[in-house]
Amino acid sequence: MLKKAKIQFLIFVFCSVFINPCVYAKQAAVMGRMVGIKIYTDGVVVTGTGEFLSADNQKVSPARDADIKIGDIITAINGSKILTCEDITAQINQNPVTLNIERNGEEIQTTITPTLSNDNTYKLGVWLRDSLAGVGTLTCVNPDTNRYYALGHAITDIDTGNIMTVNKGSIQNCNILEVSKSSVGAPGAVNADFLEPVIGDITSNSNSGISGYFNLDYDMESLMDIAMADEVQNGDAYILTDVVNGTVSPYAVKIKKVSDTGEKNLVVEICDENLKSYTGGIVQGMSGSPIIQNNKLVGAITHVFVNNPKCGYGILAEKFMD
Repeated sequence: MLKKAKIQFLIFVFCSVFINPCVYAKQAAVMGRMVGIKIYTDGVVVTGTGEFLSADNQKVSPARDADIKIGDIITAINGSKILTCEDITAQINQNPVTLNIERNGEEIQTTITPTLSNDNTYKLGVWLRDSLAGVGTLTCVNPDTNRYYALGHAITDIDTGNIMTVNKGSIQNCNILEVSKSSVGAPGAVNADFLEPVIGDITSNSNSGISGYFNLDYDMESLMDIAMADEVQNGDAYILTDVVNGTVSPYAVKIKKVSDTGEKNLVVEICDENLKSYTGGIVQGMSGSPIIQNNKLVGAITHVFVNNPKCGYGILAEKFMD
């Protein structure tokens, strides 16, 4: 859902990964505020291939001829490391070029010959992406390491569905401009502006969310114990979010299912009438909202049920904390 620099944000695919619960922090500074997220890929992602008209008005597709596929990550061209789309276009001329490509975790090389198009530029016939931006929720900070955790799920490419490899990235405060309500079959979304300065980097993008180092101080009163999986129970809980008025506030939920296996550990229902009337339930941007039960951080919201937006999945805290 990236649309413009004034950013209508995309929802990221929801996944998680098991981490040994014996090694995570015992406490966390619990947050619950939305942040703007920028991520720059390690290499350039091929999001599509297609034909174009050559200088002699023939339909051509050099990328398809070279067996370049959607989801390929171009990491180098003629031996030079690639970080942006401009890095590729700067080296495209009439000469064949050698591409280093990462495909399904394997490194391959291919040679492709650019073709002169009818607009007098050399082209490969690919659509490329080197960055993404969106909004999500900052879950917590580890007070021992100052490492933050957010989203509770991976950032994935909007076209390929693959987890984005990280060259660099950042989180910033954001100003919520508008919230479109969720309804059955149509999850809502948050529209927001990014605010300077950067408040953290992004060093990891995995199935259990994004993380990096937090640049700001936080209130020590926000420290809270982290629950083990066997402490989490069906029943009353609350989430923290600033989606309603820009102020982090608690909203009543019920945990309806708990599982310590797989990627969908918690089923959570929004109970707070004020939140439901404002958002319709869970909206895009609330991913990462901390879930609190018995004065402990038990997990984070990860995604909305499309056909019942008052409910969604969550991830256990022990799976994203270290």
